[in-house]
Amino acid sequence: MRMSRRVGCFALLVVVLVYPVYSQRTDSTLVKPDTPDIDIPSLIIDETMTKIGKDFFDLFFANWQEPFGIQEYQITISEKALPRLGTLITVKVNDLQAFRRFLKPRYEEIETAAITAVQMVQQVLLNYEKIQKDLAGEDLKGTGIY
Repeated sequence: MRMSRRVGCFALLVVVLVYPVYSQRTDSTLVKPDTPDIDIPSLIIDETMTKIGKDFFDLFFANWQEPFGIQEYQITISEKALPRLGTLITVKVNDLQAFRRFLKPRYEEIETAAITAVQMVQQVLLNYEKIQKDLAGEDLKGTGIY
């Protein structure tokens, strides 16, 4: 008896959650309403698990300043925990590794590494932007006729 009540409540919950998203047309087919595309130009993603990783991410984020003129990028901070030894922090920019360092649980070391990582990531973004501008330059454009 109690199990059927849960199923009934679940079914009611699904109907309540799904019903406002869809509207019925006159020919009895469901249509999803138009939703605007969400455009997020830059992301800093936290994939850390330990206190060392969280401290690194917090310090990285606190020191982060977006380089002027850089619009779209994705920074991913991840770690591989090594029990009793520390953690291996990896920072990737648009899926390219920009920083990797083994950290022990010392706050000063974590702080120094975060500041270094910020500087390296900013440099990677500036270099990437410069290469993109150089590739779009007039000297590389042509008609295809020699």
